Amino acid sequence: MLTRYGMSTYVAFRNLGNLLTLAVFSQSEQLKSPCSLYLLSMTICNLICLNVGIIPIIYSLDHIDISSQFVIVCQIQFYIRHSFFQMMRTYKVLACIDRYGICSVNVNIRSFSKRKIAIYLIIIFVLFWLTTVIFFGWSRTIENGSCNIYNDL
Repeated sequence: MLTRYGMSTYVAFRNLGNLLTLAVFSQSEQLKSPCSLYLLSMTICNLICLNVGIIPIIYSLDHIDISSQFVIVCQIQFYIRHSFFQMMRTYKVLACIDRYGICSVNVNIRSFSKRKIAIYLIIIFVLFWLTTVIFFGWSRTIENGSCNIYNDL
């Protein structure tokens, strides 16, 4: 009961908050700031993680859990969730580094806070995490009706 109503409420409010955050950081004035680009990317990753990670759990309360029935769904769901969680964390760190850089008295550190560098780093880390996490998704399997990583050692 707590899962059904608590998580449903959590997903609804969190999606609403993420959509409002998207609306704020998508404004043309905000898109000029590197920190806003990192936060916008983080919000998009958060939306994907939330919906790929929690909605299937809520759906499986009344229906069969497709991630425990089909190995490919198990692997893809974990891959998407894990890679976007890592991207979200990375963008938060980059936003903090950007704010540190903009406040620095050192010109070399301050030069890190540029829109062009932010776009470059966002693309680089998307590619990095999407390729790095492939192994973890591929190593998942279904045993006893559960999607997990099993070790025979």
